Amino acid sequence: MSNVIGTVVRAGSNTKHAVGDRVGVGAQAGSCLECDYCKQGLEQHCRKMQGTYQGLWEDGSVAQGGYADFTRVKGQLAVKIPENLENEPTAPLMCAGVTVYSPLKRLQAGPGKGALQMAKPMGAETYALSHSLSKVDDADLRNMEAGKACFRYMISNT
Repeated sequence: MSNVIGTVVRAGSNTKHAVGDRVGVGAQAGSCLECDYCKQGLEQHCRKMQGTYQGLWEDGSVAQGGYADFTRVKGQLAVKIPENLENEPTAPLMCAGVTVYSPLKRLQAGPGKGALQMAKPMGAETYALSHSLSKVDDADLRNMEAGKACFRYMISNT
């Protein structure tokens, strides 16, 4: 499981997190921190990345992810979770949220409802399109009317 939220029980000297902090982790628990990708903050492209589940660490141990009583993660890949957020609705952001965060941040675009939910607080004007009427209730059509036919980016995965 890669939607992991837990409490730091041990912290190294080179991390911004402290024992007792509540943090979340996505599908990646580690990277080399030395390659060009890591130095640019693009750890997800690191050739030596460690996955949160079934990832192989330098010492030969295998990561067990959210199914384990304890798990290991490098500090730069753990996100501090504010106390006012509950675990259940927040945990999916560790996977689905991370999936849309990078395209939103770097390309100002991204897929799906998660992208819309993350884009708005980042200051983006948001619009929703769907091939199905089943998602109409998810969108406030009155707010979308003003942006009809004026897109900066349009991504289609069909």
